[in-house]
Amino acid sequence: MNQDFELKELGQIKYFKCRELDNTNLVVNVFTTRTDGVSRTPFDNLNLAYNIGDKESRVAQNRKIILDVLNIDYRSVVSAQQVHKEKIARKKRR
Repeated sequence: MNQDFELKELGQIKYFKCRELDNTNLVVNVFTTRTDGVSRTPFDNLNLAYNIGDKESRVAQNRKIILDVLNIDYRSVVSAQQVHKEKIARKKRR
């Protein structure tokens, strides 16, 4: 396993944290696995993406599962769709 990432487990939820990002104290970073969610085949388990055809209610429930495990208030979360391009988006606080 790459030493920059650490596998964490809370209950049935498994996720990775990037040590370098953690050391900045700027963001909470989590790279989820697909275990222990509510989505069904072909989305299987902990699908967090709204844009692939899974039921929105299941995606919302999956997001709530991971946020609850991490003790994060959903109102404080900023998420983005991953795009492989050379553009950077900046989010300003309100």
